[in-house]
Amino acid sequence: MNLLQATDPLFLLTLPRRWFRPSAQARLPERLTLTAELIQGGSVLRLLGTPTRPTDPTLDFTGRLQKDGTPDQGKGRLRWPSGEAPESVEASQALDGSYQLQRSGFRGTFPLPKSCKLLYPEAALWFSLGRLLKLGGGEQALALAREDDKPGLFVGTLFLTEERSEPLKLRDTEVLARRFRYRTVGLGYPKERERGTLWLGTEGEVLKSDLLPRLLATNTLTHEKGQPAYVLPTVEGTLLRAEQGSEGWTLTETLPGKPSPRFIAELDFEYRLRRFTSKLTPETLSAEWESGELRYAYPNLPPHFVRPPADGTTLFLASLLLPEPVAGLAVGQKRPVLLLPLFTGEELALDGTLQRLPDTPKKTRSYQLTLPENLTATLEYDSVGLVRLTSNGGLAILRK
Repeated sequence: MNLLQATDPLFLLTLPRRWFRPSAQARLPERLTLTAELIQGGSVLRLLGTPTRPTDPTLDFTGRLQKDGTPDQGKGRLRWPSGEAPESVEASQALDGSYQLQRSGFRGTFPLPKSCKLLYPEAALWFSLGRLLKLGGGEQALALAREDDKPGLFVGTLFLTEERSEPLKLRDTEVLARRFRYRTVGLGYPKERERGTLWLGTEGEVLKSDLLPRLLATNTLTHEKGQPAYVLPTVEGTLLRAEQGSEGWTLTETLPGKPSPRFIAELDFEYRLRRFTSKLTPETLSAEWESGELRYAYPNLPPHFVRPPADGTTLFLASLLLPEPVAGLAVGQKRPVLLLPLFTGEELALDGTLQRLPDTPKKTRSYQLTLPENLTATLEYDSVGLVRLTSNGGLAILRK
């Protein structure tokens, strides 16, 4: 008898790319396949999925069940092999029976990634990047915090290698610029921006780059008349300003025709980040660098709350692997369910129904799970647990 198979079954788990966040989708195949081990100790479930390709993430889910088998709390993480901060979703049940769901990137802390000495927000690179780099030498690394078009902060690594100095023609002048080759890891850029070239002026300002193509300077960094400040004019008219104060520098980015800045960062005199506020997305982000980690939050963005369906039950995705996901269902009976995948997708909870079907000719139990967007899955069980799950939407699970 195979004791491992009896106590800790292994599954081949196939997940559709659309189940993940856009920042993760750019690095995933159309379908992500993992070998997953289900470990159950009392009321605690753990599903550990290991990648089938070197570039794939590791899935690590831990959840706690109540006596009736419904979820109490859980956390799912995607860990990337390159070492950047994992993406995660957490769930916890409130006293009223609802569930609070919180995706990483909305509030929390980011430690400094390995091999990096500084962490910097993307929107502050224009002023300080060249001041943070050493002249010459090999590849240098900088931890970068950035937002996408939607609320959510993530941190990755920007690697830069100096190539040479060369003439660079801007709209209003031609200057001698330092040319760098760059690559990014874990920052969720579109494919065409993950690698490229950027040029720095004599004051360390970014004049032109494939990384931030919308910020194209028309001239070099100049003193603002009558003020202890620098400004960098751009083609689209965005005002980039760095003002020196008693404690360091204040950087602002202001759009044409908008009186208040949409980005403010405070640096010390060594150009190290102290704090920043961003309105680059519809929700304001506040962050502060303290004791080697970035503390951040979208204070006006509350956690996502969901309620289990009336006369129904809530399930973790890992609960579907257990011998009886919903106890006591008779053949033909349906039960409303709320499925919590706890990956990093936009849909944090899925309403659906689970129906008991007639047993298969092999005497295994059979169910049908119906989820939004006409996603249906057929599940087959024996006394050990799930034998296989097949669906019309790319989701598949096979016990090994």
